[in-house]
Amino acid sequence: MTASMTSGCTGNSAAPDLARAASTSTYPTPHAAPLQLVHGDADPAIPISQSEELAAAYDRVHAPIEFIRVPGGGHVFDDPDRQRLIDIGTDFLQHHWTLPATR
Repeated sequence: MTASMTSGCTGNSAAPDLARAASTSTYPTPHAAPLQLVHGDADPAIPISQSEELAAAYDRVHAPIEFIRVPGGGHVFDDPDRQRLIDIGTDFLQHHWTLPATR
């Protein structure tokens, strides 16, 4: 399988049923774990449309999703973006994945 068939692109014309079955955007439910997607809009390896499709699938079922588009970002984020994105990711985790208090 190609990356476009397995990473959220259900529009693959060569094997649409296989692509839909393999796509993560097929399976979100309202009880899905919170998900944060960070994707550069200049990513040469994975089209941003795949993250957009997955975010839309989460939105359709009202599952918790945060989609961050990095303007001009490629597949690997440059140093100027890195710390800001780490901070955003840390905030997301602290908001959604708070550990219970220990005794």
